[in-house]
Amino acid sequence: MSVAEISAKDRYQTLTAAETAWRLDQALRLSVAGKDGKVHDYSLGEYALFRRLPSSRDALQQVGQRLRILASQANPSYRAVVQEAYEVADLLARGKTKGIPERLQCIATSQAAIAQRESEIEDYLNWYEATQSKTSSGVFAQVLDAERTAEEALPRRRDPISVYLDSIEMETN
Repeated sequence: MSVAEISAKDRYQTLTAAETAWRLDQALRLSVAGKDGKVHDYSLGEYALFRRLPSSRDALQQVGQRLRILASQANPSYRAVVQEAYEVADLLARGKTKGIPERLQCIATSQAAIAQRESEIEDYLNWYEATQSKTSSGVFAQVLDAERTAEEALPRRRDPISVYLDSIEMETN
């Protein structure tokens, strides 16, 4: 189903950083049946809790498949993180646990750094559009319209000074 879903989408379209981060978090979640038959949800970081369960290998292989699919669509800033997560899932599926905590920490640190950088970029672009750009993208149109509507809804004062100031404002606009 995942392969069919990918083939139906625009193959050359990459995900945004936020979409990639969300999908990565979802891909790193796995459901493993316990010895009692009950299914429990885990994150990849909780490997010590599920690695000895019989169905953990299959669940880790599914995580690996989801990560391979995500790697083909991931935002370029996240591709190394997705690849590292895939390698960790593969190692765990093969029963190898040496160095896994450090690699998981590296993944978490990289994700946090990328998210921080993406936030800074978005803030800068918003600042630039609000203060420097000669044209508007329309992203903030609803906010500006709401502000304008709120200003128009306020009753105007009719004392002589207010009327004079309103007339000057109308002349300059």
